[in-house]
Amino acid sequence: MLDLATALICAQMVGATRKDAEMAIEYAKNRVAFGRPIGSFQSIQHLCADMIVWVDGGQLLTYEALWRMDQSLPASIEVSQAKAFCNDKCVAACRTSQTIHGGMGFMMEFDLHLWYRRVTAWSMRLGTIFRTSVKNCPRITGPTRSRAARCIHTSTPITPLAIISTNRRLSDA
Repeated sequence: MLDLATALICAQMVGATRKDAEMAIEYAKNRVAFGRPIGSFQSIQHLCADMIVWVDGGQLLTYEALWRMDQSLPASIEVSQAKAFCNDKCVAACRTSQTIHGGMGFMMEFDLHLWYRRVTAWSMRLGTIFRTSVKNCPRITGPTRSRAARCIHTSTPITPLAIISTNRRLSDA
């Protein structure tokens, strides 16, 4: 039951972050600076692309966890991975959206602030990124403490597809 609640919180985070990203992209298309829309500047395009990749990654991991639960397969690790990814990337995407909007994105009267507060609050429910990372490490690297520490403090970026392919390799073994 706790896994289902955690996966549904991930789904809420992904949905709110997608709305936030859509608002930022629409704003970038319409806001004109230096005679052209700010969305035509490469740095803004990179920020928008990062947000969409993060949202899609969170959605993929959340769907994978929910699918496993629907098929009555063990999904504790997948839920934990989705929560860790969403905790990090959904909050980062909301911050990026606020950055694209400039000072207006940080005003309490504007909806971005509402989404940022909600996503941040959801990221603290049912497991922080540290707790979910500790839960995942023994499954991926083995039970020794040094391997778990390396897993948590690694500098190698982990993508959603790499997580899913690792899970499939481990379940086949």
